[in-house]
This record gives sequence, C-alpha cells and structure tokens, in this order.
Amino acid sequence: MSNIISIRLEGFGHRNELIDISKASLNQDKVSSSDYWYDDDWQENAYLDSYDLISYSLPLYNENQKIIIEGDNVDEQIDNQTLDKIEVLDAVITKFMHDRFSDAGSENTPLILFQFSTKGIYHFDSLEIPDGEEFDIGRLTVETLIPIAPTQKPCVKRFLYEFADGTVKNLSFDGGEYSETPYEPDLITWFDIIEGYEDNLTKDQMLLQIFTQSAYDLEEQVFLACDNYFDEIEKVLEHRQCPPDLMNGIYDREINHWLEEKNDRDVLDILDCICDNPNSSKSLQKKVYQKQKELENKIKKTYGVIPRHWEDKHIIYFLLRNMMTQDMMISIGKISDTSIQSFQETGNKFQEAGIDMGSVRKDVDDYMLSLFNQDKEKFMQTVYDCENYVKENFEENLKNKVWFAILNMAAADRVLEDIELKIIKRIAEQWSKDYDQILDSMLSHGVKINRIEDSVKRVQHETEKKQSQSIEKSSSPPIDPIESFREFMAGEFSGMKLPK
Repeated sequence: MSNIISIRLEGFGHRNELIDISKASLNQDKVSSSDYWYDDDWQENAYLDSYDLISYSLPLYNENQKIIIEGDNVDEQIDNQTLDKIEVLDAVITKFMHDRFSDAGSENTPLILFQFSTKGIYHFDSLEIPDGEEFDIGRLTVETLIPIAPTQKPCVKRFLYEFADGTVKNLSFDGGEYSETPYEPDLITWFDIIEGYEDNLTKDQMLLQIFTQSAYDLEEQVFLACDNYFDEIEKVLEHRQCPPDLMNGIYDREINHWLEEKNDRDVLDILDCICDNPNSSKSLQKKVYQKQKELENKIKKTYGVIPRHWEDKHIIYFLLRNMMTQDMMISIGKISDTSIQSFQETGNKFQEAGIDMGSVRKDVDDYMLSLFNQDKEKFMQTVYDCENYVKENFEENLKNKVWFAILNMAAADRVLEDIELKIIKRIAEQWSKDYDQILDSMLSHGVKINRIEDSVKRVQHETEKKQSQSIEKSSSPPIDPIESFREFMAGEFSGMKLPK
C-alpha cells in the first residue's frame, strides 16, 4: 500500500492583500480621510470596483516554527535548518505587474495593502509515497517567499518532494486553523510598493529578480547579470533557478570578454558551470562543448608538459618549491630552517588570499620527485612552462604576489647563489620586472651573493669532508643530492609515495 504523508506548520504567519483602487467608486479625499480607515465598512468599501492584485495567507519560516511530518512509520518534527531551501520573490516581480504598471504615470496608481498577522496551524497538500518506496526527508525541499512588505519575514510558499524516479511533487498551502490580527491598512502607490520591495532585496535576491524578469525583458537582464556579477558569473550560471534563455544570452554576450580578460583555465571553469546546470539547453551545451575543446587544445599546445589537471595553485606551489630546492641542491641535501619557515609562511599568506596550496602539495611533490629521477629535461621544461603560464594567464596582482614570494624564498637564508640569481633574472625578464632594482634592494637589506666559484669550492670541500668521514666509519658512498631530496620530502610529509 502507498504511504500518505502529511505536513503542517504550527506558529505564526502573514496574510497580505494588495488591491488596485484606481477605478473604485470612492472619492480620493474620502479615501485619504481617517473616517475611511476606521469606518466599520472600510474593508468592504475598499473592494468596491477594485482589482485584487495579490492575495495569500502563508506561515512564517523561522526558528520558532514547528514543522511536523507524519505518516506510516514517519513521525518527525524539524526546524528551519533541516531542509534545503529555494527562495522565490513575491508576485510584484512578474510580467503581469510589469505590463500593468509600465505606462507613463502608472507608477502613481493608488493601491491599498492589507496586512494581517496570523497564528495557528497551517496545512499543506498531502504526499503519496508509491509502493516500494520509503519517505526520505532528504528529498524534501522548502520554497520560501520573500513577502511584499519589507518588515515581514520569509513565508513557506510550498514544499517540493522528488521521488526516486526523478519526478517532483508540489505541495502547496491547503488552508488551516488560525486567528488573524489586522494591521492598519496602507494607502500607497505602485511606486511605493516596487521601490520598497527592490530596495530591501539582498544581492542574492536581486539575482532572483534578474531570473524572473528575464522571461519578459531578456536583453536588459542579460546586461544586468553580466555587469553586476562579472567576477561572480559562475554563481549566476550554476544557480538552479537560472533560466535557459538567460544562460544562453550571457554566453553569447560575454564569451569573447572572458577569453580576453580571464585566463583560459578560469574560462573553462565558467563553461563547466553551464554544462553542469541541468537548465542549460542542448543548443547551448553544443556551443560550450566546442569552445571547451578549443581551449583545452590551446592549453595543451601552449603548456604541453604541465599536467592537464593543474590549476593556478599547482603552478604557484611548483615554482616556490623549485626555488626552495635550489638551496638543497647547492648544500648537498640541507635546507636551512629559515627557508623552510619562509615557505610555510608564504603558503599561509596564499591561503589567506584564497589559494590553498596545501591541498596540492602531495600531487606536485610526487610529480617533482618522479622527474628528478626519470626526466630532468622535462622537469626544467615544466619550470619554464610554469613561468610562462604565470606571464600569460595571471592578473598583475596575483603575478606580483608570486614574484615577491619567489624573491622571499630565494633570500630566506640571506644568501643568493648564482643559480638563484639566474632564476630571478630569467623571471624578471619574462614578467617585465626590474632585475637590477630588485637586486640592489636585496643587497641593501643585507643579502649576500655567492658567486659560482665560491659555491663550487664550498661544495667540493663539504663533499670531500663527508666522503672522508664516511670512509672512516664505513664504506658508504658519497651523499647523493637527489636521494637527499627524497629523504627530506619523506621526512616532511609522512606517508608520501616516493618514486625510485
């Protein structure tokens, strides 16, 4: 047998009625007088020859409401934090209202807004669960209404239940047993209503307004979406309420701007939002798939040795880690504590800026280790390609952050080796930085330079000393800098798979 589920709310609610009295057989002076408001027949008089624009009675949706769900083997009481929520706007934002009040002067149309506070029990349509399927509260969603009056809190408009086969059942308000307390009615104009409503919308709710109005004013809403949400366009395109026509309009208008002003990987992320949204049309998805393929081929061609799945944070981490390892290769496996500390502090700064390098650490380190042992030429090509990727794709602000992070890594031990100077000079030339000015600044702050002749002598001396000590103690071979790198990484990141 099927299972019948009932849903009710207990607590407070609102009843609102918005009435157009522009053609009512009432004298305007009388309408504005106190006698009209407090006459025993004031509400009846308001309906004379008038037009009912909006009328509803709904329960509130807040932490004080009791939401009770009952049925066979189902007896739950939940709060307003349990269910997924979809917000919708009041009927003031509709094509009907737009058409009715779009003529010149219509913004001054006289209206009356009746408001009532309600208290009691509110019932919604029952839900029939088919045989062989059990009620799952995770499939229940609440749709809340942003009411017409700015002082009112969101109300429950309806519930939505998705069955196992993907079909959705709407559970609308179905009456109740509640008392009503009237407020003093407001005599206002359409301008007062719409301006007050729009002024109190949050940025997320303004996006709902764009979605709604795109059904009858597409060109304007495409412009507003692109203009107001250019840096958050993914938020628009992945939204479950974004209409297909709006999505298509945004793509057609902005795709060339994205390609000019954003890096290719960011554009791919935007296109993924379109493909992942079930509202996107087949024709739009076809265009998007083609553009994705073009961008992927471009990225592959330009940055061929960089792993395809790498993002900006992988690139940054790789370049900083490469700079840190220069000290180790020079000093036969030893990295100064100041270099390690500088690397950690740099990672924390990028984390604060929203770039989580810690999440890609193992991935990049594994890649570096494998190339150290197997393909040093590809390793160096990765370095060059990552530097070029930053030059071609990073905005100036982010590029500067990476540039100064690399400088800090190089100077962390207060010594610049020849190899570090070569890296800094190469990057400076690529990224249009003043190498001489940077070098003078670092020297003026106490950073020293070790020329290659000094480095070679020091390395030879340390190598001979360690070899001599090893021969005296055992027949161990001299220290291998690559093996030292592997041991260092394994000690820092336990559990890392170190390729041979």
